[in-house]
Amino acid sequence: MTGRGAANFLTRATAGLAAAFFTTSLVLSLIASQPGRDRSILDQAPAPVTQPAKTPKSLPQVDTPQPPASTPPPTDTAPPAPQAPSAPRVPQSK
Repeated sequence: MTGRGAANFLTRATAGLAAAFFTTSLVLSLIASQPGRDRSILDQAPAPVTQPAKTPKSLPQVDTPQPPASTPPPTDTAPPAPQAPSAPRVPQSK
């Protein structure tokens, strides 16, 4: 496909999609303007309230694997973070 042919195809595809968008917009606005219909889903009657599902009184206990005894526990020995400057620093030329 040449450059001119691709441009022609893209022009026609854009025009076709614009026409489809315009048509669907008109159809949806006509459907929305029909009298005798609920304007919003919030205007409808609420759904009946049901009982919540029953939950077990206790959950089964699950054994969690323990790490090997030869591995020492991890320690948090990271150095403290440096203090943030109180004001912006401006580079000084030497």
